[in-house]
Amino acid sequence: MKRAEQIFKGWISAAFRTRRFVLPVFFLAMNFSSSVAGDMGVQAFDSANAAYQEGDYRKALNLYLGISAEYESVSLAYNIGNTCYKLDSIPASILWLERAKILDPGNEDVLHNLALAKQRTYDKIETKKGAALQDWWRARLLGVGSDRWASYSLFAILMAAIAFAAYRAFRIRNLKLLSFLTGASFVLAAIVLMMLASFSSTLRKSAGGGVIFAEKVDVSSSPSADGTQVFNLHEGCKVDILKEQDDWMEIMLEDGKVGWIQSSSVIRI
Repeated sequence: MKRAEQIFKGWISAAFRTRRFVLPVFFLAMNFSSSVAGDMGVQAFDSANAAYQEGDYRKALNLYLGISAEYESVSLAYNIGNTCYKLDSIPASILWLERAKILDPGNEDVLHNLALAKQRTYDKIETKKGAALQDWWRARLLGVGSDRWASYSLFAILMAAIAFAAYRAFRIRNLKLLSFLTGASFVLAAIVLMMLASFSSTLRKSAGGGVIFAEKVDVSSSPSADGTQVFNLHEGCKVDILKEQDDWMEIMLEDGKVGWIQSSSVIRI
């Protein structure tokens, strides 16, 4: 992974030398999210935003990256992605916008800018049939979050306890039956909500994948340099990481293609 981080830093350095002006309308810095706490963090974020608005994207990026070492926020990841785009570092822009997407799957600004950045990549991957529905379902689960699903489950358990307490207190048969059925329904709801919380947590850990940072990567049929080359990918392409073996990763594309690439060419989202 050290090699991958070196590639990332190389991209940033190259971008500093390029400094081309792109998309002045869509790429605007967002306000600091409440999830990023602390006076020093807020001050640094404000300084980074000021540098961004003044067109000093190199300074803004350094400040944003410094904050990201201690804090995590959708607006922070969004701004880093936008700043990398301004510096013509498209793979880094996609990396950070994908990270912002994981934190807030339904954020329209993130999705819009991510789509713009992907238009600058060489590989145009067609989405597999049914993937749109899967993405919608994943976005709903991740958008609520495992903590909130769990809190909903606890609320359902509380309501079930109240219903069963009413069942014991009531003497009228119909009211006892109603309270029992209500309690049973809340128990069932609590189980389903806990399952959604667990699934959301698992999905959150595996939702990242990775972004290709090497200029061109040959995808092999096996985790070996002697394997058959099945296709190739280019910088900025997002891949799902299925598993790792030694210095190799098995990856899958949005169109379902699978192959092996060297780990050094990818940075995890």
